[in-house]
Amino acid sequence: MKIGILLPRSIEHPLLAKDFYNGIKGYIQTSKISNIELVHENIGFGGIASDVLEKIESLVVVHDVKIIIGFFDLRILDKIQPYLEQNKILLLLTNAGANYPLDFTNTSKYIVHVNAQQSFACWLTGKIVARELNNSAGLVATYYDCGYLHTTALSNGLVDNGGTIVYNYINPQHYVSQFDLQPLLAKVNLLSIKNLLCVIDTNAATIFLHDIKQCNELLDLKYFVSPQFLLASNIDTVNYCGYTTWHVDLDNEGNQLLKTTIIDSAPTIYTVVGWEAMQLISFIIQHNLPYAANAFYNASFTSPRGQLIYDNESNMFYSDIYLVAKNKHEAHKKITLHNDLKKDWKKFSAYITQGAVSGWTNTYLCY
Repeated sequence: MKIGILLPRSIEHPLLAKDFYNGIKGYIQTSKISNIELVHENIGFGGIASDVLEKIESLVVVHDVKIIIGFFDLRILDKIQPYLEQNKILLLLTNAGANYPLDFTNTSKYIVHVNAQQSFACWLTGKIVARELNNSAGLVATYYDCGYLHTTALSNGLVDNGGTIVYNYINPQHYVSQFDLQPLLAKVNLLSIKNLLCVIDTNAATIFLHDIKQCNELLDLKYFVSPQFLLASNIDTVNYCGYTTWHVDLDNEGNQLLKTTIIDSAPTIYTVVGWEAMQLISFIIQHNLPYAANAFYNASFTSPRGQLIYDNESNMFYSDIYLVAKNKHEAHKKITLHNDLKKDWKKFSAYITQGAVSGWTNTYLCY
C-alpha cells in the first residue's frame, strides 16, 4: 500500500522535515503492518495552495495513493478540500497547531487533524495568568510569530478569564540578530508590569533571553510562554511556565517506545506528530476501516504524548497536555499533567472567530 507524504521546508528549523519523516518511519518499524511504501513530495514552506494541490495531484494520479500525511497549515485547506472530496482521498493534516479553525464545526469527512496543538497550549497558559493576584500582563511577540492565531489564543486565555493586557510589544527588528528592548523596558517600568506573555519561536527566544541578561527589571518578571519558547536553551535565565503537549522527559510507555526506536537523533514534537499520523493509518489498515474521518469516531490511542483522543465534532485529535514550570533559583523544572483536559478542550474548540483574519499562510516554523 502506498502512503503519500507532503514534506515541509524550513530554513530556521532545517531538521523539521527529517524529524517528521523519522517519526513516520519509526512507527512503521514498530508496528505490525507490512507492505507499506512511502511516496513523498516536497511542498516548500507550504504557503501557496496551488503548489500544494499540484503535489497532491501528483501523489494521486501518478502514484495512486488513497491516504496522504501532509505537514502544512489549515489556512490553505479551502483550495485543497474540494479535490480531496471529489477523489475520496483521506488527508491526515499535521502541523504545529499555531492556527486553529475559525469554526471548529466546519469539517470535511476526508480531513483529519493531528497536530502539536500550540494554540490550545497558549490558551491554557493565558488562563494561568488570569488566576494571578496581579492578573494584568504585557504581551511579547515577534513580527513572524504574531502572524498566527496562537497569539490570539494566549490573549483570549487571559482576557476571557478576567485578566487584562496592558501593553503589546512586537519586535520590529530582524530578530535573528537582535531585540530592541528599550520600548519594552520603558513600558514595564511605567506600567509596573509583573507578567509577560511570550509567543516567540525557539531561536528567537534564545536571543531574547540572551539580550535581557543585563536588565534586572526584565529578569525578575514572570514569563508565561508558548511551547516553542519553552525549548530555548537558556530559558532557565527567568522564572517561567507554559503548557505544551509533549516533552522529551515524559515518563510514559509511548514516549519510551519512541525514544528507543528513534535512535539516530533526538526526537522532537514533529517526530511525535509524524509517529502519530502513521499510528492512525495503521489503525485503519489493521481494522479494514474506510479511508475517511468517521473511521476514528470515539477512538482514543496511547501515544508519546500520553492520551490521544478524537473529537467527533471537529475531526481533530487532542492530547494530554502538560504545564512546564521552573523558578530560576530552583534546580529542576516541574512537568505536571493538566487535569481538566476534556472540559478545557470543549471550551477552546467552541470558539467561533468572527470577522476577517489576516496573517501568514506558510506553515508555522517553515520560514
